[in-house]
Amino acid sequence: MKIKKNYLFLFLVILLFSGCTSSAKNKNKAFINIPDINNYDAIFIGENHTHSENFHVQIRLMKHYYAQGVRDFAFEAGYADTLFFQHYIDTGDEECLEFLFRANMGTFGCSREAFDFYRELYKWNSGLGEKIKFHGFDVEQKPVTGIAAIWFFVLRNYEQYKNIPLATSQDRLNFIQNYNYNTHRYSELDAKDKYLLERIMMGIGQAVQVYLNNYYNEALRAQYMTDNFSEILSENKDRKIFAIMGSWHAASTGFVRNTPSMANALKDEIRIASVSIGQTGYKEIWPYIIPINTKRKVTPFTSAYKGNWPYY
Repeated sequence: MKIKKNYLFLFLVILLFSGCTSSAKNKNKAFINIPDINNYDAIFIGENHTHSENFHVQIRLMKHYYAQGVRDFAFEAGYADTLFFQHYIDTGDEECLEFLFRANMGTFGCSREAFDFYRELYKWNSGLGEKIKFHGFDVEQKPVTGIAAIWFFVLRNYEQYKNIPLATSQDRLNFIQNYNYNTHRYSELDAKDKYLLERIMMGIGQAVQVYLNNYYNEALRAQYMTDNFSEILSENKDRKIFAIMGSWHAASTGFVRNTPSMANALKDEIRIASVSIGQTGYKEIWPYIIPINTKRKVTPFTSAYKGNWPYY
């Protein structure tokens, strides 16, 4: 009887560990349909922002292509937003991340999974010998990040500028008009900071035009995104780029209200591999498809942050 119990115990142990091993293998299973970076200049990852499994796939892909030599990673985010995300993954400043997610609450990109994704990127990047670089190609969707970026990355470094009241307005149009009327204020900025200020303002100005008169001009946004990505390409010649965006921006034959999607518009300029996470049956649009469970949705992020970063 005792011998039978021992055999039963041994059988259960073997079953338990074989199950764990199988689970681990499934979790770390290699992708079977992803492009070879050597055949392309850019990898465009298209996804539905509401799918929670996106983030597990994206970070695995980022690590994979980093190992293949990629150091430049682009996101569907504004220029100023991206400056802050870069600051976070370079420093681990949690208030920066809290600020960004408080500013973006209510958007598809503001989820618990996205918040944890950036934390994971920081942990990964902090252990790398050669750090990763972020790029943003969207218009500046949230006025608060554009205004805060002007303060944090430019004006606070100058005694004569740091008290200019930039944070008094969240009205994009009013802010742009005020800036254009007062450009003489910034005459003493050095060339590098003046360029940075003007580039942040450009992203805000793009958003003004996209949302002018409370009308969302989707085609104009697609055009701006293409222009912004072309700028990234021109500033990073001969460097491979891995980019994450909504599915239709990555569609190799897609259009947005008769305007070519970003991938479609750029495919004659650079070699693009269009990858879709979750879509199936559309290989003529996304030649590479990574299946996920699309029923698993993201968890909306609720911020409890009450601080005043970066205005300290």
